[in-house]
Formats: sequence, C-alpha cells, structure tokens
Amino acid sequence: MFDIVKFGKTIKTLRNLRGFTTYQLANELHISDYYLIMLENGKATPSIALFVYIINYFGMTSNEYCSFNIIPDTNNILHKTDISLSNEEYKFLYDTILDYIYSKKGTN
Repeated sequence: MFDIVKFGKTIKTLRNLRGFTTYQLANELHISDYYLIMLENGKATPSIALFVYIINYFGMTSNEYCSFNIIPDTNNILHKTDISLSNEEYKFLYDTILDYIYSKKGTN
C-alpha cells in the first residue's frame, strides 16, 4: 500500500507549485475542497480511479507513480480490507487502468 500521508503531502506540494488554492484544485479534480483537504492531510484514501486521475492530472508517469513510497499494508489501513499489494502489483494495476482509459478514448 502507498503511504497516504506522503501522497497527501505530494498533492499539496504540487498544488502549491501550480499556484492553486484548495478550492481551485478541487474544482479541477471534480471533488469537494473538504475532500481534497482530507486527502492532503492523509486523512482520506482516494479511490483507485481518483488516484489515477490525480496522477494523470499532474502529468506523472507510472515510474513516477512508484515514487509514492508504497509500503506493505501490515495494518490493512486501505479501506480496512484484506487486500495487500506489492509495488509491482500496484504498478501493474496502474498501467492496466491507463491502458483501459486510453483504449476508451478512441471509442467515443
């Protein structure tokens, strides 16, 4: 699992680098500013779809995605499930979702 606190700090840093307020970025991401604040403070875990959307919004590659310091989920903190994925499994999942998104772009 990735470190949600580090993920939140990364999003906050990227938002500040772009000169966005919380409200502006939340509008860009189509989420509430309250939820974005929760994400930035490591108090909420994004869905996989939102995670991929945020990664793509900031123009990150799958290699940069791996730098989010994914750690073993020894406490089952992600939605309190029994799911625990390795770095390679997360990268595979991320790449698979991107492939699906890109394949759908041409079908509209």
